Amino acid sequence: MDNNLITTPDIDPEENPDLSELFRAMAYNHGNEKIRAWAKFCDATRPYLVSYIRRTFDEFDSMIADEVAQETLIKVFTHARQYRGKTNPESKAYIRTIARRTALDIIEKENFPLIKFEHDLSTDTVTPEEIGDRLIGHDWEEFLAGLTQQEKQAAILKYEMGLSQKEISLPEEMNLTEGRISQIIKSIKDKALLYFDIED
Repeated sequence: MDNNLITTPDIDPEENPDLSELFRAMAYNHGNEKIRAWAKFCDATRPYLVSYIRRTFDEFDSMIADEVAQETLIKVFTHARQYRGKTNPESKAYIRTIARRTALDIIEKENFPLIKFEHDLSTDTVTPEEIGDRLIGHDWEEFLAGLTQQEKQAAILKYEMGLSQKEISLPEEMNLTEGRISQIIKSIKDKALLYFDIED
């Protein structure tokens, strides 16, 4: 018997599964337990991935979005040991990054039209999260360079690591009130609109 076996956590559809534990189970188990962990990870994240891909890449229909999600999940399984996060927001940010890169590869390979999201930025329905996800695929480092130090720190925590405003406000992160974090996030959105020379 393998004494180092990591138990694959059971998933209650009504609760948020611990994705980091599933990452560990995929990374360090073998055989059926490794596959079982991946199957549970797929069940827990596929709908989220498909929704994210459809929302971010409007060139993709549901079939292509599902294919991107599947390829993303295969890459997650193959490179599970590379994951270093410990929370569900970090796990989701990690798989979003893989999904985004996978989608951009498909767009380049299949000669899809370039992604256009300026119109979405100028509407009231777009969320800061969507702005962050889309900006990261478009000159993200250049955009960060134009932010204040606080804005840059908040942008990285929110859009790269996937932390909530409440998590960003904690002492171990930025140690500011949630209200102040909300103001900083709004400033980031406003600068995104200016960065792309769009009238709100």
